[in-house]
Amino acid sequence: MKAYVAIGLVVLVQFGTASAPARAESGSKPSGDPYAFDAETCAGMQGRRFGDTRIVAATLARPPYTVRWMGSTRIAQANVPFCRLEAYASPVTRSHIGLEIWLPVRTFWNGRFLGVGAGGSMGDVNRVDMAAGINRGFAVVATDNGHRSPGPRDANHWALGETERVVDFGHRAQHVATIAGKAAVRAFYGRTPDFAYFFGCSQGGQKGMMAAQRYPEDYDGIVAGAPVYSWTNLMTQQAWSVRALTETPQSALSVAQMQALQDAALQRCAAPNGVIVDPRQCAFDPAELACPRADVDTCLLPEQVVSASKMYAGPSTSDGRRLHAGFARGGERAWEQLYGDVSADGAVGGGSWLGVYRYMALDDPTFTLPQLDFDRHPALAKSKLGPHLDPDDPDLDDFAKRGGKLIVFHGWSDQQTPAGASLDYRDAVLARSRAGDVDRYYRLFMVPGMPHCLPEMSSPTSTPPALGPNLYLFADNAAGVPFTPRNDALTALQYWVERDVAPESFDVRIRHDAAGLAPRTVLSCAEPRVPGYLGSGDPLDPAHWRCEMRTGEAAR
Repeated sequence: MKAYVAIGLVVLVQFGTASAPARAESGSKPSGDPYAFDAETCAGMQGRRFGDTRIVAATLARPPYTVRWMGSTRIAQANVPFCRLEAYASPVTRSHIGLEIWLPVRTFWNGRFLGVGAGGSMGDVNRVDMAAGINRGFAVVATDNGHRSPGPRDANHWALGETERVVDFGHRAQHVATIAGKAAVRAFYGRTPDFAYFFGCSQGGQKGMMAAQRYPEDYDGIVAGAPVYSWTNLMTQQAWSVRALTETPQSALSVAQMQALQDAALQRCAAPNGVIVDPRQCAFDPAELACPRADVDTCLLPEQVVSASKMYAGPSTSDGRRLHAGFARGGERAWEQLYGDVSADGAVGGGSWLGVYRYMALDDPTFTLPQLDFDRHPALAKSKLGPHLDPDDPDLDDFAKRGGKLIVFHGWSDQQTPAGASLDYRDAVLARSRAGDVDRYYRLFMVPGMPHCLPEMSSPTSTPPALGPNLYLFADNAAGVPFTPRNDALTALQYWVERDVAPESFDVRIRHDAAGLAPRTVLSCAEPRVPGYLGSGDPLDPAHWRCEMRTGEAAR
C-alpha cells in the first residue's frame, strides 16, 4: 500500500502543491504532533452547517487508514492524514443525503477538489475512491446518493413512493455534496480550491454526465467512465437480455458457450494484439457456431443463436425502433456476471432492472418479466424517470462555455453498460456541433478488450498483475510507476484543464484470466480515431501502434 504515498507525491510535484493559507499558530502550546493544528481545526468543523448540509462528526484520521466499499472485495488505504467530515443534508422533505468530505492536512493538499461517484443502484459512500483521491492530495467528497443499501445488490425497495429520493439518486445528492465539499474546503484551508474535478464510472459516470449537463458550474473537468446515459433504457436492455435467454427452455447460454462465442469472434476479428480494436467492423455471426459441430458441448442450438443475436442487437420495439445499444463482439465471456444464471420471471439475472421497474418506474412490487411489454413499458419508465435519472441531453454548451473539459472512456467488452451507448451519445453531440468544436471540450476513448469500468476482471492475487495506473483512480502494486497523461485519465484531465494539453490516446493494460486473456497493453484513441498496428514490432507494445482515422461511413 505504500504505492499510494509515492504516487500521491508524484502528482503533487508534477502540478505543484498549493501553499496553505498563513495562520497564526503562535498562541498554541508547543506539541510533538506535527498535525496538532490541523486536528484542532478539524475538530472545530463539527456541528457546522454549509447550506443544507450539517457536519455531524469531524475527526483527524491518521495513516494507515483502511476502508472498504460496501460488498466490495477491494480494500483501500489512505496514507496521508486527513480531516474526515461525516455529514447529512435534507434539502427537501423526504430527502436524507449522507456524505463524507475528506480534507488532507495542509502539507499534503494539492490545492484541488475532487468529487467521486459510486456504482450500481446501491447507496453507500465510496470510501475506496476517496482514499485514492486523498492519496493524490485532493480534498474529496462522496455521497450515498440519498439512501443506504442493505447490501451490495440493491433491490431498490427504498424507491417505492419516494420521488424525492429518486431525484437525490439521479443528480441532487451529488450536487448538494459538491456545494458542501467546496464550502468545507474554504472553511478548513481558508481559501477556495484552484480547480474542481469529478471522477466516476458506471453510476458514477452517470453523475459526471449529470454534472456537465445540469450543473456545469460544479466542476472544471470531469472523467466519466462507462456512463449510464439512460438509466431506464439500460434497465430495459438488461430485461431484454434476460428475456432473450429465457424465451424457451433451450435459449440460455452456458458459460462455456459464452467463451466459445468470444473465441469465435476473436478468431474472426482480432487484431495482432489478440483483441478486437473496433467491433463495429466485426461481422461475426453467432450462427457460425450453430449445431451440428464437432464441439458438441459449445455449439449453439437454433434458439441459442437467436438469443445471442438479440443480445448483440439490443432492445427494440415490435416495429423495430431501437431502444438501447446491445453488446459488442469480443467480450462475451464476461456476460457470465449478469447472465450466467437467469430465470424466466426475471428474479434472477440482469442486474438491477427488476427493482428499477418495480419500485421506481411502475410502483408495482409484483411486476415480473413476462409482463414487460417492450412497446409500452420502456416508454412509461422513460417518461417518469428520465427527467431525474437520464443524462442523455447532448447540450453541453454551458459546460463548454465555462471552459469545462470532459473525458469519457468506455470498454468495448463492457458486460454491464454496452459500449455503443457512448457512441450514440457522441453522435448526438456531434449532430448539434462541428467535430472540431466538440473536440475542444469533450473526447471519447473506446478501449479495446476492456470490461466494465476496471480494465482487469481478475483478482490481483490470481496471477502476476500488470503494474501501474490504469485509467482508474488507484494503482495496485505500482510503487515505482507514476501517473502520467498517457496512463491515467485524471492526470490527463488535469493537463487538459490546467495546461490546455488535450489527450489524444491512452495506454491501457487489460486482462481477463477466466477468458484466457493474459495481461497486455492496448492503445485507446480519441474517437473517431482507432488503433492501427504499424506492421512490425511487438503487437502487445502500444509503441508499435498509432491512432488512425476511421474510414467509410462509420467515421462521419
